[in-house]
Amino acid sequence: MGILSAQDDFFPDSRFYEVTMPKLKTHRGAAKRFRASGSGKLKRKRPGHSHLLTGKSRKRKRHQRLPDFAHPADVRGLKRLLPYF
Repeated sequence: MGILSAQDDFFPDSRFYEVTMPKLKTHRGAAKRFRASGSGKLKRKRPGHSHLLTGKSRKRKRHQRLPDFAHPADVRGLKRLLPYF
């Protein structure tokens, strides 16, 4: 092996490949808890509907089935956790 030239893999040249930005990672915990609605809002499940349901009224349990939206104060932080939503 002689002197290395610009064509060798040892010296990559930016003219021969495309430089791309790094990908952003999605926070998997947030991705499991939030979904994007049709208008772009972040939809979430209401808490308190998984166990100890006998002590809760029928009306309370019925309203907990309905989706809720993320609070506007939390949306900016959630957008950073969910860059592709």
